Formats: sequence, structure tokens, C-alpha cells
Amino acid sequence: LNLVVTGGHLATPDDFLLTATGEAHWLPGEWIGNRQQNWHGTGCAFSSALAASLALGQDALAAVTAAKAFVAGAIRHGIAHAGASGELNHHWQR
Repeated sequence: LNLVVTGGHLATPDDFLLTATGEAHWLPGEWIGNRQQNWHGTGCAFSSALAASLALGQDALAAVTAAKAFVAGAIRHGIAHAGASGELNHHWQR
């Protein structure tokens, strides 16, 4: 059993991974501030990206790292909406 605790809601959004073999990893994060506040749905995007990476056969550390990078990109390339919070851009890699 692997355990990941995300810190995206913190000023320093570091994540923590404890693997099934007992290895502990801190994954440093970067606070991505933007005018649109494209943060709604980050937890769902992270868990989906993590599940997809694991299904593709990545180990826990690689899968968490990939999911974290995917969500960071989706925030960075978020879609703005006039007068409202923006949204993640799940297609930012295309």
C-alpha cells in the first residue's frame, strides 16, 4: 500500500509519498499563482493522472511525480473566464 499526501492547498505545496516498501519521499512543489485562480478540480485531476500512470506500469514515485507535473501544467495553462474563476486546462500538452 502506498500513501500520498498532497499539499497543494499550502503556501509551499510540497507532497509526501510513503511507498509500500517504506521509502519516504518529499516532492517539492511550486506555488503557481495566476489571475484566473485555475485551481478548481486539481484533486480530481491529480488522482486521475496518478491512477493512469499506475495503470501504465509506473512505480509509485514516478506516477506521483508525473501526476504532480500534469496538474502544475494544467494550472499554468488554465482557461480564463470573464468575471469568474477559471478552470484547469486538461489538454495543455497538445
